[in-house]
Amino acid sequence: MRTLGTVDKGKNVKIVRIGAGTGLLGKLNSMGIYVGDRIKVINNAGGPVIISRDNMRLAIGRGMSQQIYVAEEEE
Repeated sequence: MRTLGTVDKGKNVKIVRIGAGTGLLGKLNSMGIYVGDRIKVINNAGGPVIISRDNMRLAIGRGMSQQIYVAEEEE
């Protein structure tokens, strides 16, 4: 298990845990991000982490990405 902020561009991952309080959890949920979601990392080269889920792209701040724990999925 690793954090979203450490995942390479182009990798598919599954969110397994969000290690933060209710504030961050609520923010992510309002963006449509939940534990169990499968997402793809579009860009992770400094600045926000850009992810894709269900034909939608989202920018996750670097600090937030360090609180989202993921497991790599087979391609």
